[in-house]
Amino acid sequence: MLAVGGHMLGEVDERTIRITTAFSGGVGGTRAELCGALSAGVMLIGALHGRTRNGVDDQVCLELAAAYRNAFMQEFGCSECQALRDRYNDCPWLVERSSQILLGIIDESSASDASR
Repeated sequence: MLAVGGHMLGEVDERTIRITTAFSGGVGGTRAELCGALSAGVMLIGALHGRTRNGVDDQVCLELAAAYRNAFMQEFGCSECQALRDRYNDCPWLVERSSQILLGIIDESSASDASR
């Protein structure tokens, strides 16, 4: 997902890399929580469309995050790290496929923005 971040944002700074590290492996490697690919995708949407202060409309960001989560769930059936590992047994493939889903959501949003 950091490659997607680099593609969308330019160079990903060291602080961002550090912040995202703890989400790996279902939060801290526990495999008990949210898939890191889903977490990272939501963070990337926030980096692209998130607000920087209170009072700023964040509806686009929330809609994109919800669309990514929904597409992720439709594709994989769940969001828990261990259940996904048990089902797919191929984390790199899952991250790659999640990246494709995320890029599709972002591209679709950009296309609809351009047509307005």
